Formats: sequence, C-alpha cells, structure tokens
Amino acid sequence: MVQSPWVAIAKYIVVGLIWIGVLTFAVVTASTSALSSSNLEPLAAIGIAAFITAAISTGVILVPGAFSKSDGDTAARTSEKPKNDRSADPMSLLTPDDLDELRAEMKQRLRERMLSAGEGELTPLDSLLAEQEHKARR
Repeated sequence: MVQSPWVAIAKYIVVGLIWIGVLTFAVVTASTSALSSSNLEPLAAIGIAAFITAAISTGVILVPGAFSKSDGDTAARTSEKPKNDRSADPMSLLTPDDLDELRAEMKQRLRERMLSAGEGELTPLDSLLAEQEHKARR
C-alpha cells in the first residue's frame, strides 16, 4: 500500500506535537518543583503516564500494523465456525427431554403463582392458561 507523502508528513507532525506536549509538561513540572516545596508526586505520576502514552502512540502512528493481527490470524478465525451463532434458533439446541423439563417448570411456576395470588388475580391468570392451551392445540 503506497501512502501519500502528505499522510507521512501529517503522521510526523502529530508525533512531534505529542512529544512537544510531553516535554513541555516535564519542563513545567521540573521548574515548579524547583521553585516550590510542595508535594509534586501526583505531577510526577502524570508525567510518567504521559511519557508512556506518548511512546505507545508514537509506535501506533509510525509503525503500520504493529498492533494489529496478521492476515493469517484473521483468515483462520473467519474459516472457523463461530461459537456463538446468533442466527441459529436457541430452541434447536434443546433436547426433547430439556423441553419437557422446561414445560414442567413453567407449569409449576404458574401453579405456584395461582396458589399465592389473591382472589382478584385469578381470573386473568385462568384466561391466560386457557389461551395458552388453545394455542398449544393448534
């Protein structure tokens, strides 16, 4: 892939600005520490973090593909069958025994809900059960 010379120039300008900012911060921190006797440990920690960030960003900007996976890895990954296929029907993964067990659990929960419900709540639940039985017969 051939890059335009302007892209390369822009990359070097960005890297230069990053390092100018880090060095300016270091000079300001050093001059402040020489003039005052206050605790400057937080500024030193920020300076170290800025230096590490500048080094990593320089590598990312100037070395194309240094932090990306190779083409062989992506080709091998795409040829494998995905483990979590969202297009597959989740019900197709269950065995008939699992389905029977789920149905029994749902019926048990409905029974418990009916027994624990107040008198006014039973009518809608009865109609819901009748509707579900009607749908199951179709």
